[in-house]
Amino acid sequence: DEDLEKPFLELRTAFAYDRKKVLEAKIEIGESLVGRCFQEQELIHLTNLPEGYTFITSGLGGHDPKSLLLLPLMFEAETFGVVEIASLRVFADFEIDFLTSIGERIASSISVAHKNLRTKDLLEKYQIQSDEIQEREHAIQENLIELQKVQEEAEIKEMETEGVISALTKIGSVVWYDMNGVILKIKDPNLFDAGLTESDMIGKNQSEFAPEAKEDPEAYKNFWDDLRAGFSRKRMFKTELNGGTLWISEIYTPIKDNKGNPYKVINIGFNISGQKVLEGKIKDLRKEIKELKDQLS
Repeated sequence: DEDLEKPFLELRTAFAYDRKKVLEAKIEIGESLVGRCFQEQELIHLTNLPEGYTFITSGLGGHDPKSLLLLPLMFEAETFGVVEIASLRVFADFEIDFLTSIGERIASSISVAHKNLRTKDLLEKYQIQSDEIQEREHAIQENLIELQKVQEEAEIKEMETEGVISALTKIGSVVWYDMNGVILKIKDPNLFDAGLTESDMIGKNQSEFAPEAKEDPEAYKNFWDDLRAGFSRKRMFKTELNGGTLWISEIYTPIKDNKGNPYKVINIGFNISGQKVLEGKIKDLRKEIKELKDQLS
């Protein structure tokens, strides 16, 4: 069991072993022959067994074994357990080679099962994060709709507007653009980490720092044409910050005047780096599982 602070080996099954042996269900790493076999990752073959070490039983009686083989279940330098086999005769070399080969296949199957469990756990965490992100996106859309309704009211109070904006900034970054992509106002917690201030960004055009503006000018132009036409758009990108990779998901929504004409764009962005890390781990595990299955087939 590797989940505990002090791992140990636990007896999972036994066949034709005496009752006393079966009752010794937990063994610390490095303790006894089984624990040493696991720790040292080396096969142990004994032909001169201590008296009373074990007893082979059957329905007709029992006998003292002549030899004992302890085989570490290893695959790719990782040990998953130990198989202990007692025999009424001494094991031949070819039998030991055969059992070693079988042990590797058992260990590889256990490795696949462990990776499948890890993949399942990561998928569950990924699904939880995905659901949370969808809920946040839904909350953002509702807040934006509420903000637009508030802005359409002629007698709106400035404090009410600031309250809605404050709620949005707690979810992520908020940037206001004019219809040409020039930043009018910005609230972004990542600016400090990037060594920038709000005043550094106000007045800049998004095309000056958005990589897709240079990598795919046509798509970038269509993106802003859609916004000027009154359609909301989504954008996802990654950037390097403080030696790490930061993934950002953004929602762009045009703000319309009383006549229904867009006059500025509000952009809400939030950090999805954690979700991307999980996606990477899931992809790597699936690749490892496929490779292991290919080896077993």
